[in-house]
Amino acid sequence: MATLADRRAVGRNEPDSEVLSRAMDARDSVFYVMMHRKDDRVSSCGTSFAIKKRLDGRCVLCTAEHAINFKDSTDKIIVRRMLYGEHPRVEDLEARLLLSNKRADLALLEVLTPTPSVEPLTFAPISFVPKDGTTIAVGYCSPEDAAGPPRAPSVSPGKLLSKPKDTVNIGARATVSCVAVHGMSGSPVISKYGVMGVLIRGVVDEASRTVRTTTVCSETLGLVLAKWLGLPLIHTKSLKEMIAMI
Repeated sequence: MATLADRRAVGRNEPDSEVLSRAMDARDSVFYVMMHRKDDRVSSCGTSFAIKKRLDGRCVLCTAEHAINFKDSTDKIIVRRMLYGEHPRVEDLEARLLLSNKRADLALLEVLTPTPSVEPLTFAPISFVPKDGTTIAVGYCSPEDAAGPPRAPSVSPGKLLSKPKDTVNIGARATVSCVAVHGMSGSPVISKYGVMGVLIRGVVDEASRTVRTTTVCSETLGLVLAKWLGLPLIHTKSLKEMIAMI
């Protein structure tokens, strides 16, 4: 992941105003996620975002599998969100693991406490996004040398550098120029049409000062969900319909 200095040096994109507005609105649906081991040590962290809200107000979140690295039943997953208003504060909530797919590097969590004010984000096919089209990652910057965990998510603008490439056994991944700081794994990558992917890895080339950040495409989440839900290899369910079945 890039350092904050890298972020300042290369993150000077002029994003599409419509995409920026969508990304700013998405911050209310983005959670910081922390994995607590049985000794209460935080072993890993990342970003997650709401993709479904149940009738009772409990949310289902999507994140990168390596951001939680779930080991056993003694692990406790805590998600944090920023509450704005007259007296801003953070709220920590416990979540449970629903789905974990190491190959695709995707995981789904369920927040155990209702959060009725949170609106789920919607996915859009990456095919809708033209090459060099604006993409914005929304996540929690948590540098390893930071004094403490972040309180609110940041936006990291960039562009779609390459169309999806299918990699054997792990699904389709694309490359964007959004700078990724430690803590942003699992961030939604926003396009004009919705969430096009989930951020999993970022690299800055020191010589050329270029950024290449890997995202798991929304289509890959569809493949993971179809297998988890037990759907036949050939089916007609859309990603939206499969999320409704969770």
